Amino acid sequence: MLTLSAEELWALRRYDVTPPREARKVIFSLRLWRPLRQRLRQQRLHRSGFSHSTSIHTEAVALGCVNARSVGNKAALICQTVVDNRLDLLLITETWHENSDSVSLKRMTPTGFQCVDAARPIPADINIHTDVLQNYGGLALIHRDGVKVSKKSLDVTVTTFEFLYVVITVGNASLSVFGIYRPGSQTVTSTFFDELSSVLEQISLHTRQFVICGDLNIHVDDCNDSCSVRLAELLESFDCVQHVDEPTQRRSHSRSCHHAA
Repeated sequence: MLTLSAEELWALRRYDVTPPREARKVIFSLRLWRPLRQRLRQQRLHRSGFSHSTSIHTEAVALGCVNARSVGNKAALICQTVVDNRLDLLLITETWHENSDSVSLKRMTPTGFQCVDAARPIPADINIHTDVLQNYGGLALIHRDGVKVSKKSLDVTVTTFEFLYVVITVGNASLSVFGIYRPGSQTVTSTFFDELSSVLEQISLHTRQFVICGDLNIHVDDCNDSCSVRLAELLESFDCVQHVDEPTQRRSHSRSCHHAA
C-alpha cells in the first residue's frame, strides 16, 4: 500500500496544472473536492445541525418558469401571470425573439419590472432583410425593479442547448439563476451531458448557491429513461435538489427545476 506523509501530500499541491475535464468530472462526481466557500459553508451547517440539502428561502423571492413557444402573441398573458402570481422573477424559454430590442420583450414586461434576455443567434446564412425570420429558441427573465439582476457570461461554448445565466441580489443576499433550454427536436447526446457538466463546474466555482430551471425536454419523472437517470446523476453530483414534484407538461411529464446550496 502506498502511504504519504503530510509533508509529501502538501508537496503535491500545485496551482500551475489544470486537470483534464474528464478528471475534473470524476472529482466532482465523487465529491472529492468543492470550492473553499462551499466547504466552509458545509462545515458551518454541519456544526449547527442543518442538512446541506435545504431549499431556497421562498419568502425572499418568488420565481416562476414557463415555456412560451413565442411571446409575440402572449404578452398580455405573461404580464397577467406575473401579476396574478405575485412573482418577483419569471424565466421564459422559447421566446422566439430575435434580439434584446425586440418589441415583444417590451410588451410582455409589466410596469415596475425589467427584462434580461439571451436571444438565439441568427444563422449566418439567413438574410434578415429578405428572408422570413422565425427565430425559435431564446430565453428571457422578467424581474421586479427591486431585484437587482446581473447577466453573466461563462467561458464555455455550448452547441446542444441555450442558456441565460444571471446573479440576482435582494438586499444583502444573492443567488445565481441558470436558465436552460434544450430543443426537443434534437436527440439527447453525450455531448449535451458533457457541455452541461462543464457549465455547472464553472458556476459552482463562483457561487455556493444556484437555481437551475428551464426546459430540458427530458422526462425527469421517468426513472426508466436512461437520459433521465444520467441527468439525475449529473445534477446530484453537484448537490442539486429537485423542486418539481408534479407534472409541468401537457403529457403529464415533469420538467426540471433544481437548486444547489
